[in-house]
Amino acid sequence: MTSGVAGLGGKAALEQERDDAAAREAIRALLPMMIGISLLSYLDRTNVALAKPAFLPEAPNRRWSLDFVFDALNGGRRSRVLAVVDDFTRECLALVVDTSLSGLRVERELDRISELRGRPAMIVSDKGTELTSHAILQWQEERGVLWHYIAPGKPQQNGFVESFNGRFRDECLNEHLFRSPAAARRIIEAWRIDYNHTRPLMSLNGLTPAAFATRREQRNTETGFCLSTRIRRGQRHRAPGGIRWRST
Repeated sequence: MTSGVAGLGGKAALEQERDDAAAREAIRALLPMMIGISLLSYLDRTNVALAKPAFLPEAPNRRWSLDFVFDALNGGRRSRVLAVVDDFTRECLALVVDTSLSGLRVERELDRISELRGRPAMIVSDKGTELTSHAILQWQEERGVLWHYIAPGKPQQNGFVESFNGRFRDECLNEHLFRSPAAARRIIEAWRIDYNHTRPLMSLNGLTPAAFATRREQRNTETGFCLSTRIRRGQRHRAPGGIRWRST
Protein backbone atom coordinates (compact mmCIF):
# COMPACT_ATOMS: atom_id res chain seq x y z
CA MET A 1 0.00 0.00 0.00
CA THR A 2 2.80 2.33 0.95
CA SER A 3 4.73 1.60 -2.26
CA GLY A 4 1.59 2.31 -4.29
CA VAL A 5 1.19 5.70 -2.66
CA ALA A 6 4.88 6.42 -3.28
CA GLY A 7 4.44 5.47 -6.91
CA LEU A 8 1.51 7.81 -7.27
CA GLY A 9 3.52 10.58 -5.61
CA GLY A 10 6.43 10.03 -8.02
CA LYS A 11 4.09 10.11 -11.00
CA ALA A 12 2.56 13.35 -9.78
CA ALA A 13 6.01 14.85 -9.34
CA LEU A 14 6.95 13.91 -12.91
CA GLU A 15 3.75 15.44 -14.25
CA GLN A 16 4.38 18.61 -12.25
CA GLU A 17 7.92 18.82 -13.63
CA ARG A 18 6.62 18.48 -17.20
CA ASP A 19 4.03 21.17 -16.54
CA ASP A 20 6.72 23.48 -15.14
CA ALA A 21 8.92 22.87 -18.20
CA ALA A 22 6.01 23.64 -20.52
CA ALA A 23 5.29 26.83 -18.60
CA ARG A 24 8.91 27.95 -18.88
CA GLU A 25 8.88 27.35 -22.64
CA ALA A 26 5.65 29.33 -22.98
CA ILE A 27 7.16 32.26 -21.08
CA ARG A 28 10.29 32.01 -23.19
CA ALA A 29 8.19 32.27 -26.34
CA LEU A 30 5.98 35.12 -25.15
CA LEU A 31 8.55 37.32 -23.45
CA PRO A 32 10.21 38.59 -26.66
CA MET A 33 6.84 39.86 -27.90
CA MET A 34 6.22 41.53 -24.55
CA ILE A 35 9.50 43.44 -24.41
CA GLY A 36 10.08 43.87 -28.16
CA ILE A 37 13.54 42.27 -28.17
CA SER A 38 14.52 38.71 -29.01
CA LEU A 39 15.18 36.99 -25.69
CA LEU A 40 17.62 34.54 -27.19
CA SER A 41 19.53 37.39 -28.81
CA TYR A 42 19.52 39.27 -25.52
CA LEU A 43 20.91 36.29 -23.63
CA ASP A 44 23.56 35.72 -26.27
CA ARG A 45 24.74 39.31 -26.09
CA THR A 46 24.71 39.72 -22.32
CA ASN A 47 25.92 36.31 -21.16
CA VAL A 48 28.08 34.91 -23.95
CA ALA A 49 31.49 36.49 -24.50
CA LEU A 50 34.02 35.77 -27.21
CA ALA A 51 36.20 32.81 -26.37
CA LYS A 52 38.90 34.22 -28.66
CA PRO A 53 39.42 37.42 -30.68
CA ALA A 54 37.09 37.81 -33.66
CA PHE A 55 38.33 37.24 -37.21
CA LEU A 56 40.56 39.86 -38.78
CA PRO A 57 38.48 42.14 -41.01
CA GLU A 58 39.26 42.32 -44.72
CA ALA A 59 37.59 45.62 -45.62
CA PRO A 60 36.45 48.90 -44.05
CA ASN A 61 33.29 48.77 -41.93
CA ARG A 62 33.55 45.02 -41.42
CA ARG A 63 34.30 45.57 -37.76
CA TRP A 64 34.46 48.53 -35.39
CA SER A 65 35.92 48.43 -31.89
CA LEU A 66 34.58 50.50 -28.99
CA ASP A 67 36.05 51.32 -25.61
CA PHE A 68 35.90 53.99 -22.91
CA VAL A 69 38.97 55.90 -21.76
CA PHE A 70 38.83 57.67 -18.40
CA ASP A 71 40.49 60.99 -17.63
CA ALA A 72 40.00 64.06 -15.43
CA LEU A 73 39.57 67.76 -16.07
CA ASN A 74 41.88 70.36 -14.54
CA GLY A 75 39.60 70.83 -11.53
CA GLY A 76 39.52 67.11 -10.76
CA ARG A 77 36.14 66.38 -12.33
CA ARG A 78 36.16 63.01 -14.08
CA SER A 79 35.58 62.76 -17.81
CA ARG A 80 35.14 59.90 -20.23
CA VAL A 81 36.08 59.43 -23.86
CA LEU A 82 34.33 56.95 -26.14
CA ALA A 83 36.84 55.71 -28.73
CA VAL A 84 35.57 54.13 -31.96
CA VAL A 85 38.10 52.48 -34.30
CA ASP A 86 37.74 50.75 -37.68
CA ASP A 87 39.80 47.60 -37.19
CA PHE A 88 40.73 47.32 -40.89
CA THR A 89 41.85 50.86 -41.72
CA ARG A 90 42.83 51.69 -38.09
CA GLU A 91 41.02 55.00 -38.51
CA CYS A 92 39.75 56.59 -35.34
CA LEU A 93 36.15 57.25 -36.30
CA ALA A 94 35.26 59.20 -33.16
CA LEU A 95 36.54 60.37 -29.79
CA VAL A 96 33.43 61.44 -27.91
CA VAL A 97 34.23 63.45 -24.77
CA ASP A 98 31.85 64.11 -21.89
CA THR A 99 31.50 63.76 -18.15
CA SER A 100 28.85 61.09 -18.67
CA LEU A 101 28.06 58.86 -21.64
CA SER A 102 24.86 56.82 -21.51
CA GLY A 103 23.73 54.03 -23.80
CA LEU A 104 21.43 56.47 -25.59
CA ARG A 105 24.36 58.81 -26.22
CA VAL A 106 26.46 55.94 -27.58
CA GLU A 107 23.54 55.02 -29.86
CA ARG A 108 23.34 58.57 -31.24
CA GLU A 109 27.08 58.70 -31.88
CA LEU A 110 27.04 55.37 -33.73
CA ASP A 111 24.21 56.63 -35.93
CA ARG A 112 26.13 59.83 -36.62
CA ILE A 113 29.21 57.91 -37.74
CA SER A 114 27.08 55.52 -39.81
CA GLU A 115 25.56 58.44 -41.71
CA LEU A 116 29.06 59.50 -42.77
CA ARG A 117 30.53 56.12 -43.77
CA GLY A 118 27.85 53.43 -43.52
CA ARG A 119 27.08 50.93 -40.78
CA PRO A 120 29.54 48.31 -39.57
CA ALA A 121 28.87 44.61 -40.00
CA MET A 122 30.11 43.97 -36.46
CA ILE A 123 31.06 45.85 -33.31
CA VAL A 124 33.35 44.53 -30.56
CA SER A 125 33.39 45.91 -27.02
CA ASP A 126 33.54 44.92 -23.38
CA LYS A 127 30.40 44.35 -21.33
CA GLY A 128 30.20 47.78 -19.74
CA THR A 129 26.85 48.91 -18.41
CA GLU A 130 26.28 51.43 -21.20
CA LEU A 131 27.13 48.89 -23.89
CA THR A 132 24.71 46.25 -22.59
CA SER A 133 21.87 48.71 -21.95
CA HIS A 134 18.40 48.34 -23.41
CA ALA A 135 19.12 51.23 -25.81
CA ILE A 136 22.17 49.47 -27.29
CA LEU A 137 20.47 46.08 -27.49
CA GLN A 138 17.55 47.67 -29.33
CA TRP A 139 19.95 49.56 -31.63
CA GLN A 140 21.63 46.28 -32.58
CA GLU A 141 18.29 44.68 -33.40
CA GLU A 142 16.95 47.57 -35.45
CA ARG A 143 20.18 48.26 -37.39
CA GLY A 144 21.05 44.60 -37.98
CA VAL A 145 24.57 44.98 -36.55
CA LEU A 146 26.29 42.03 -34.89
CA TRP A 147 27.74 42.88 -31.49
CA HIS A 148 30.33 40.73 -29.76
CA TYR A 149 31.39 41.18 -26.14
CA ILE A 150 34.88 40.18 -25.09
CA ALA A 151 35.45 37.94 -22.08
CA PRO A 152 35.81 39.73 -18.72
CA GLY A 153 39.42 40.54 -17.94
CA LYS A 154 40.55 39.84 -21.53
CA PRO A 155 41.24 43.28 -23.09
CA GLN A 156 43.58 41.62 -25.61
CA GLN A 157 40.45 40.30 -27.32
CA ASN A 158 39.79 43.91 -28.31
CA GLY A 159 43.41 44.56 -29.21
CA PHE A 160 42.97 47.19 -31.94
CA VAL A 161 41.20 49.73 -29.78
CA GLU A 162 43.35 48.85 -26.76
CA SER A 163 46.49 49.61 -28.77
CA PHE A 164 44.94 52.85 -29.98
CA ASN A 165 43.98 53.83 -26.43
CA GLY A 166 47.57 53.46 -25.26
CA ARG A 167 48.79 55.80 -27.97
CA PHE A 168 45.93 58.22 -27.35
CA ARG A 169 46.74 58.43 -23.64
CA ASP A 170 50.50 58.80 -24.15
CA GLU A 171 50.32 61.38 -26.93
CA CYS A 172 47.24 63.39 -25.96
CA LEU A 173 45.72 62.85 -22.53
CA ASN A 174 49.02 62.80 -20.66
CA GLU A 175 50.24 65.89 -22.50
CA HIS A 176 47.34 68.25 -21.77
CA LEU A 177 45.40 69.68 -18.85
CA PHE A 178 41.79 70.26 -19.90
CA ARG A 179 40.10 73.23 -18.26
CA SER A 180 36.59 72.25 -19.41
CA PRO A 181 34.75 69.62 -21.46
CA ALA A 182 34.66 72.09 -24.37
CA ALA A 183 38.44 72.54 -24.28
CA ALA A 184 38.92 68.78 -24.05
CA ARG A 185 36.70 68.22 -27.09
CA ARG A 186 38.60 70.77 -29.16
CA ILE A 187 42.07 69.44 -28.31
CA ILE A 188 41.11 65.78 -28.58
CA GLU A 189 39.37 66.23 -31.92
CA ALA A 190 42.46 68.02 -33.29
CA TRP A 191 44.60 65.09 -32.13
CA ARG A 192 42.20 62.59 -33.76
CA ILE A 193 42.44 64.35 -37.13
CA ASP A 194 46.22 64.52 -36.83
CA TYR A 195 46.37 60.81 -35.94
CA ASN A 196 44.28 59.78 -38.95
CA HIS A 197 46.08 61.97 -41.49
CA THR A 198 49.71 62.42 -40.42
CA ARG A 199 50.70 59.45 -38.23
CA PRO A 200 52.07 56.54 -40.30
CA LEU A 201 51.59 53.07 -38.80
CA MET A 202 53.88 50.09 -39.30
CA SER A 203 50.83 47.80 -39.38
CA LEU A 204 49.66 49.71 -42.49
CA ASN A 205 53.03 49.47 -44.28
CA GLY A 206 54.01 52.98 -43.26
CA LEU A 207 50.77 54.62 -44.39
CA THR A 208 48.52 56.79 -42.28
CA PRO A 209 45.04 55.40 -41.57
CA ALA A 210 43.43 57.95 -43.90
CA ALA A 211 45.92 57.23 -46.70
CA PHE A 212 45.41 53.49 -46.29
CA ALA A 213 41.63 53.91 -46.50
CA THR A 214 41.93 56.15 -49.57
CA ARG A 215 44.27 53.74 -51.35
CA ARG A 216 41.83 50.91 -50.67
CA GLU A 217 38.97 52.90 -52.21
CA GLN A 218 41.06 53.78 -55.27
CA ARG A 219 42.09 50.16 -55.75
CA ASN A 220 38.48 49.00 -55.57
CA THR A 221 37.45 51.69 -58.06
CA GLU A 222 40.23 50.75 -60.48
CA THR A 223 39.40 47.05 -60.19
CA GLY A 224 35.74 47.72 -60.92
CA PHE A 225 36.61 49.95 -63.89
CA CYS A 226 38.99 47.37 -65.42
CA LEU A 227 36.45 44.59 -65.03
CA SER A 228 33.74 46.70 -66.63
CA THR A 229 36.06 47.60 -69.54
CA ARG A 230 36.96 43.95 -70.16
CA ILE A 231 33.31 42.97 -70.23
CA ARG A 232 32.48 45.73 -72.74
CA ARG A 233 35.45 44.90 -74.97
CA GLY A 234 34.71 41.20 -74.97
CA GLN A 235 30.99 41.53 -75.41
CA ARG A 236 29.58 39.97 -78.58
CA HIS A 237 26.22 40.60 -80.13
CA ARG A 238 24.31 38.29 -82.42
CA ALA A 239 22.92 40.11 -85.44
CA PRO A 240 19.88 38.90 -87.45
CA GLY A 241 20.70 35.93 -89.63
CA GLY A 242 23.14 34.43 -87.15
CA ILE A 243 26.11 36.65 -88.13
CA ARG A 244 28.31 37.54 -85.13
CA TRP A 245 30.14 40.80 -84.90
CA ARG A 246 32.26 42.42 -82.18
CA SER A 247 31.22 45.81 -80.88
CA THR A 248 33.74 48.63 -81.07
